[in-house]
Amino acid sequence: MTQVLVHVSSADSGPVAQPLFRALGRAGVSWCGFFTNDAVKLLGSPDFVADTRSATEVLACEYSWDQHMEGECTVSPGSQTDNSRLMAEAERVVSL
Repeated sequence: MTQVLVHVSSADSGPVAQPLFRALGRAGVSWCGFFTNDAVKLLGSPDFVADTRSATEVLACEYSWDQHMEGECTVSPGSQTDNSRLMAEAERVVSL
């Protein structure tokens, strides 16, 4: 079971999300991330994506990606069904 799901739904949350991802990695916490709405824009930055390396799983809503981005998704594409699965598996949820 994943300890923490970081649910990112706003591109404005980047300045909070990135240091949080680094801290979770340093602490050895099992975490995963789901990006939806305009938050998928954050995944256009290679530096931002690199900070998700310690996650067990990182997904971007395919629908949101198609609305806000061009080209191939930089993390695993997913659906709101995947989001529901991650929510059910997580011990804690951080919503940004």
